[in-house]
Amino acid sequence: MRAARPLLALAAALCTLPAVAAYGRIGHWLSGRIAQAFMTADAAQLALELLPQYKGFLADAAPWADEIKSDHSYDWAKHLHYVNPKDDNPPEKCTYHPGPDDCPDGCVVTAITNYTMRLVQPAAAAAAAAGIAAASAEGGAGAAIPDRDAREEALKFLLHFIGDLHQPLHATGRDRGGNSVRVRFAGRLVSLHAVWDSLMFEKRIRDNFRGNRNIYAGYLINEIVTTWLPELVGWVNCTTPVSAMAPPTSADAGVWAASLDADDGHPETPAAAPAMLASMPVCPERWARYANLVNCVYVWRGIKRRVELSGKYYDTAIPVAEKMLAQAAIRIAAALDAAAKIIYSASPRVSAASRDEARAAARLAVNAQLRVVAAQLDNADALGGFVLDAPAALPRPPVSSIDLDRARLDAAGLLGDVAIRL
Repeated sequence: MRAARPLLALAAALCTLPAVAAYGRIGHWLSGRIAQAFMTADAAQLALELLPQYKGFLADAAPWADEIKSDHSYDWAKHLHYVNPKDDNPPEKCTYHPGPDDCPDGCVVTAITNYTMRLVQPAAAAAAAAGIAAASAEGGAGAAIPDRDAREEALKFLLHFIGDLHQPLHATGRDRGGNSVRVRFAGRLVSLHAVWDSLMFEKRIRDNFRGNRNIYAGYLINEIVTTWLPELVGWVNCTTPVSAMAPPTSADAGVWAASLDADDGHPETPAAAPAMLASMPVCPERWARYANLVNCVYVWRGIKRRVELSGKYYDTAIPVAEKMLAQAAIRIAAALDAAAKIIYSASPRVSAASRDEARAAARLAVNAQLRVVAAQLDNADALGGFVLDAPAALPRPPVSSIDLDRARLDAAGLLGDVAIRL
């Protein structure tokens, strides 16, 4: 067999979903697809139970909360996709801090906490949210519905809202999150929000990954288990203060530190998590603070009306967008794993033996796919150039299928409870 091939090719070949998508739709699809690669067997089983119409694929379910915007019965959820910090004015001032002032009627921060609770303990969460429901529209789904249906809705909202909070323009109040700012991208007049929602990802896929989102997802998976591996603990550790988190790119570490120093003195003290979430790696207040700072350090610098953003701005911004997308995916996987542990320990639906059988079946299926991939790699001409050479600016170490297993096991050891398994 030919020498070891990049993890990118393996990851891409393992993905059989269709290839082109609109954090717009493409951002949510990618966060779900990447999260799927890092799910434990229990988390994957939970997804399959709650999302049978999507065959358990998070990528297909993640855009749902945008798809229902035309359904007026969900009008109460429209303001839950973002948070508008009071007096926020990037790049000069990024003001999000945990507290009621920035989220008086519910927002993406409180929605993530709410729907995590509803996923884990629907009945208890509905009772706890009764006060919120009376005061705001966030409780619109709080009517008594069967636990299974409540969990399905909660999972679909959670997948989407975690993704939303990692698109930095969902964490600023300036110009309606950039929707009111008109800029140019590849000559087109568009909103700044659209650039970060989807246009940068689409350009990246088109320019560097032959228009194939699956290959791009494989590349980002490779970055997670190599370049970003040392940071993964911080990504899922809710005790890590924002000031201790690495900036999205090392080139801007000084500006990042200066932005933190220029803070207005608010302490980094998120609201106490409900008791049922104490063991969950879900801390949207910290994620929102980080995303809000990204607005000051990256998103709004150099922005003026109708400026072209597909050149130098794009080159600086796309690594930031990619890393935040990866953070969203890892946090989705970690949240689902923790939720599955709580749900199955409280009321196991299948025996441990059955779960072991499911794991064994999954491993056999993956091994079969790897054999197909290996055969394809031995006959590269038949792939029509499917095995992608990395761009010169994005070096990638070669990883064989055996090393893929080892890399994931190493990552699992680093993550602790967030096990990463084939």
